[in-house]
Amino acid sequence: MVTFLFFREDLVLIQHDIKQLSEEFSIKCLENASLEERLNAQTIALTENRKRISDLMSRNEELNIRLRHDIERLNRMVNNGSAGPLSPRSKDADPPEVSELKVWRIGCCCFFQIEKA
Repeated sequence: MVTFLFFREDLVLIQHDIKQLSEEFSIKCLENASLEERLNAQTIALTENRKRISDLMSRNEELNIRLRHDIERLNRMVNNGSAGPLSPRSKDADPPEVSELKVWRIGCCCFFQIEKA
């Protein structure tokens, strides 16, 4: 009978430990599931943001190409005095677009000199 009681106490302790470990395991499983959901949400957001960045970089490149072409065209008009939509109406005055370009070129030159310093 003493042996039975001894084993019974051990059995109760082991059952208690199993119950406690089972509860801890359940909690960890719930935490893991929550972390997986958060990770999936962050992965989706990252994928969307990468796509957006890629789209913005493509658009930026398109705009840079367009800007370079416009600057080249305006520089040719200013340097050559070419006839065209921006050609002066009189020989004494520049049209507003050409005047703005000249101011812009001066500003760029000043900016780049500051940057180099």
